Amino acid sequence: MTNDVPVIAIDGPAASGKGTIAIALAEDLGWHRLDSGLLYRTVAYVIDQWNLDYSDPETIQDHIRNFLSFSVGENPPNADSHKQIEFPKVSVHVQIQRLTGSKVWYNAQEITPVLRSEHISRLSSYAARIPTLRNELIPIQRELRQPPGLVAEGRDMGTVLFPTADLKIFLTADVAVRAQRRFDQYAKDRKQTYEEILEDLRERDRQDMHRGIAPLKKAEDAIEIDCTYLSVKCVVEKVLQAVPAALKVA
Repeated sequence: MTNDVPVIAIDGPAASGKGTIAIALAEDLGWHRLDSGLLYRTVAYVIDQWNLDYSDPETIQDHIRNFLSFSVGENPPNADSHKQIEFPKVSVHVQIQRLTGSKVWYNAQEITPVLRSEHISRLSSYAARIPTLRNELIPIQRELRQPPGLVAEGRDMGTVLFPTADLKIFLTADVAVRAQRRFDQYAKDRKQTYEEILEDLRERDRQDMHRGIAPLKKAEDAIEIDCTYLSVKCVVEKVLQAVPAALKVA
């Protein structure tokens, strides 16, 4: 990790708009973007492929240690190098793409679109509570801190991953509004009612805020923005206004 590369850390609960804001900021600044949730979705996908039970974290941890290989780079993986991989061994490659975000490859097959499904989204919350998994992903996430800068979004970016980030933002929004956003997001592949999504978000908030490792919380030096009634443009403008002072530039 290059510590002199500037970082903007954006944290907040599910469906608070972190991803949308991070994308807009990365595009405006010309920086890289870290979608930490995408990595947890990736591992949730792998665990799902293994058909493992989340009530048996020891088996999951054993598989992660012995059968999961993570790599990060700007180029897609070499397909030939994955031909000899036999189940349960799995190779995951995170392809860094400036502005457009990362792509994820599972045994040389891109799975990025699948990771946005409702099913994988729910499973990722369970994956994020496994200590071994979180520890494995920390160095991988920090590898994405590359010039000219990084916009990192998640739930512990400003408290755990990048505690010395130049600028920390904590996004909040009313849970009913967040549920409506998630309901609209899954319009083409919706398997839950609005009420079910609302209840899921309430439960996920409870889990994220009270989990034993890296709970969701606002960093002491973070700027809190309630985006319940704010447009994306307005939130981005608020963050950009704070950038010069945070980076100590004119």
